[in-house]
Amino acid sequence: MHHGKLFILLYLLCRAPEKAVAIDLFEDQHLNVDLSGNGDLAKFRRHLARHADDARLVLHQGNSMDLAGADLVRLAEGPLRFVSVDGGHTAEITAHDLAVADAALAEGGIIVLDDAFNEQWPGVADGVQVNSVLPGPVMTGRRRSYLEHWAPLHNMTVEQATANFPKEAGIARYGEPEEIAELMAFLVSPGARWMTGSTLRMDGGEVKSI
Repeated sequence: MHHGKLFILLYLLCRAPEKAVAIDLFEDQHLNVDLSGNGDLAKFRRHLARHADDARLVLHQGNSMDLAGADLVRLAEGPLRFVSVDGGHTAEITAHDLAVADAALAEGGIIVLDDAFNEQWPGVADGVQVNSVLPGPVMTGRRRSYLEHWAPLHNMTVEQATANFPKEAGIARYGEPEEIAELMAFLVSPGARWMTGSTLRMDGGEVKSI
């Protein structure tokens, strides 16, 4: 939270009757294990009063490590649409705060993480893994619906269109959702804890590259 610059912007952007929840150690700086900030409650209140009001402010002074997703939902009186994570900068605190934010997030909500690429705080990046999966033609309900729509437009039966696509794509068969799920499960398993910044293509060889 520090002195409230980003919080004030988010406060002005949120809409009534939404609550704006501010969480910081503030005067409890003896709990600031990595000295990553120096929150000042008096400055925070002074800055907020200068640019906005405090009618929808919910202030919680304390250690984020003591909070769970249900606590955030309680403080905000409902799931949150937007959560800015900028607390302690160790891997442990970062991972915890992100998990709490995720548990409190509304459907379609957004989480932003400060200092993820700041080399002064490598613990933040160490607490986060960012990988992407690029699946190829997987036989899902959506693909079946697409083929049912596409086939008659090209004077083909659905069976013909279904059989023809893998041949044109240069693959032996469609992928199965379970195969993509198994890859995703690996990415969130302990075996992939040192894996980040990777893009994994799983397409049965549709894209010819090594």
